[in-house]
Amino acid sequence: MQLKSIDDKRARFRAKYKGLFFNSYLNGLLVCIILSGFVYCSALNIHWDLRLTILLPLGFLFSDAAMYLAHRYQQHKKVKFQEAVFEMHTFWHHGMFTNEKMHVKSTQDMNMVILPFFVHALVLGGVYLPVALLGSHLQLDVGWILLFSVAIHSMWYEFIHTIAHLENPPVFKNLANHHKEHHNPKNMGSVNFGIATTLFDRVFGTRFISSE
Repeated sequence: MQLKSIDDKRARFRAKYKGLFFNSYLNGLLVCIILSGFVYCSALNIHWDLRLTILLPLGFLFSDAAMYLAHRYQQHKKVKFQEAVFEMHTFWHHGMFTNEKMHVKSTQDMNMVILPFFVHALVLGGVYLPVALLGSHLQLDVGWILLFSVAIHSMWYEFIHTIAHLENPPVFKNLANHHKEHHNPKNMGSVNFGIATTLFDRVFGTRFISSE
């Protein structure tokens, strides 16, 4: 049966996945606590000096590159043993939002915008925290700086992604439009995979600006 409009599609999508949605307020709160906690914990363990501070933007760029690659090659391509990630992003997130209907219509829709809290906990706690602890054991602060940078980048990512899914983004309109074009069903698998920045879309030639 052909759907009459995008609104019909979104309504049916909400009805289908309603039982799988986690409380959006609680998820948002837990994401804030987890990210803030990792920023605070890592900051306490860094012996700050100018040389180490210079490493912060490198850590941010590393995180941005990792997000770009994960978005492009994990979330938009079906990878063995990670099919659920592909389905949640390509079918759920892009099923809820298209370039014609980008904005959230209720707080519950934020479950399709903000990443689940356990994703941040697993990535930061399961990948970067062990690196920081190993570095600390070797009396190196590089791991803590990496953890700090990735947590800051994750905050920025969530902020920009939320802005992009508002009906009328109040700030960072260029980044919001960049992400909006990614939600064009014709383009979503090939352009504008960067969300926090457009840097790696420029580097890899996947940046697209609509002529409209």
